[in-house]
Amino acid sequence: MKTNSKEINVIQQIHNHVHNLKIDLPSITVVGPQSSGKSSVLESLINKDILPRGTNLVTRCPLIIHLKKCPDEEYVEIKNEKIILKNSNKNIRKKILKLMDEICGTDKEITSDPIIINMWLKDTLEFTIIDLPGITKVAIGKQSADIEIKILDMVREYITPKNTILLAIVNSNVDISNSEALKICKEVDPELKRTIGVLTKIDLMDKGTNCIDILENKVLPLRLGYVGVINRSQEDIANGINFLSWKKKEKDFFDKSAYANLKNIGSQFLLDEIFSLYQTKVKEIFPNLIEELKIKLRSIQGESFIDTYILRYKYHTVLSKLITNNDINNDLFAYNDSNIILDLKNFKNFKLTYDFSLVKTMVSKDLSIFINDNLLISIIKHNMNIAKKRILELQNQYKKILNHKIQQIVSNKFPDVCKAFNDSIMKEIDSWDVEKKILEYIDVMSNVIGDTDIIFKNAITTNFLGTHLCIPGGSKEDILKNFSTIYLDKQICNIIEYVIKLNFFNISELIEKRAMICISKANIEECKDLINYMRNIANRTKDSNDILKALNVLKEYEKNNFK
Repeated sequence: MKTNSKEINVIQQIHNHVHNLKIDLPSITVVGPQSSGKSSVLESLINKDILPRGTNLVTRCPLIIHLKKCPDEEYVEIKNEKIILKNSNKNIRKKILKLMDEICGTDKEITSDPIIINMWLKDTLEFTIIDLPGITKVAIGKQSADIEIKILDMVREYITPKNTILLAIVNSNVDISNSEALKICKEVDPELKRTIGVLTKIDLMDKGTNCIDILENKVLPLRLGYVGVINRSQEDIANGINFLSWKKKEKDFFDKSAYANLKNIGSQFLLDEIFSLYQTKVKEIFPNLIEELKIKLRSIQGESFIDTYILRYKYHTVLSKLITNNDINNDLFAYNDSNIILDLKNFKNFKLTYDFSLVKTMVSKDLSIFINDNLLISIIKHNMNIAKKRILELQNQYKKILNHKIQQIVSNKFPDVCKAFNDSIMKEIDSWDVEKKILEYIDVMSNVIGDTDIIFKNAITTNFLGTHLCIPGGSKEDILKNFSTIYLDKQICNIIEYVIKLNFFNISELIEKRAMICISKANIEECKDLINYMRNIANRTKDSNDILKALNVLKEYEKNNFK
């Protein structure tokens, strides 16, 4: 038995910590179709009968098996449960099947999430071997119709890493050119530099036929060549033939066959070959492993944690862009529309054509030589009502523009959260009593006619010589129209100014005082993007911790071996 390197044990410990992070660690991965003898080959390598057997896709997830050497009691560890190895290992098979049901369900579906099995054996070579579900073409039972695609995708995921040695299981009774295992291995290993072909069931070939040409690497040659093995039959298993007896049976078969002069035959040759290759891979990657782990750790930790306060704060900074010209987009939220204050110019452009159609009728009914204040108030009220309707329409348009601008705050990373924030701000805007205040202000301007304004006083002096008496050369109708126009122009100008200031005040108050309260009430904890982010954060934290554990394993190794 060859000497085991200390590095292998370190690699296996690291594998246990970071198997889900796609770090390219050495392993032996077994690929083959169902009923090709894959399970038998695996068990011949580990010398233990622990793998589930049967038909119709028994292995439904990857099994990562770490073989380790121990001085005394042999045992298996699965999910932190220690199970002593005995002559019969049905309890281990049941445990594996139970875990498969837990992670895959009971409907023969598959998953790429692995089950990790640590095996401590007295007499073993230390390496890591991965068993994958057998390639199948036909769905059974409640399996999804695309089961073949799912299995092939999973196989590719596990055999693509460059440090993986591939065992392509080929049934010697099947035309090698149709081998599913070699076909998929060639996809990820085009030059077949890291693929070993394992010819199974040689003892079951038709009489007068053999696979010597393939074993001599003359047919579809592989850089690492082919190894021929025979499989334990169901009869062997039923009769309780142990692995030592079975390997003797295998050796006797080859010694008495046409393959007797070949070296690359038998499960022991296969075991020695893959261990040698595994050792080489370990020595190749070991010097750079610390740096690779550190690079992976930096990439995982590169993104700083974002909590709900940061989300609210960064949203608020972008929200303030609505009333400033500052370019304050950030890594989470962006607003690339115009300043909302610029849209207040729509109010400044407000024009109203006054309606004096009733003035002539009103004057004809008034027999006084003086201008009646009630006539003036009626004319002003009538036009103020028209103005009121137009100004409220303009206010509603402005609110729609404001809501539209709020919706222009976007986030690629947290679109659901951004929408929740936007909705909370728009809800606040909808609650404003702007219209009520505008109506009250217009009503005051309509009902109280005063002469305190200097322009208004000048208008009175110019038009009425300081009195309400009609003067020659000017009809009462014209005087009322002129007076009303001057008053309406001035007061509508005041109203528009009031509306602009009221909107600006509300927006400023919203951004400076109310916004953080509003968005704090937004129920972002139920947003899918935030839930997924928090889940990823939890995974990222776990991944970081796993890498740190792996680095500690390496540092401990260096401490003890490079003093």
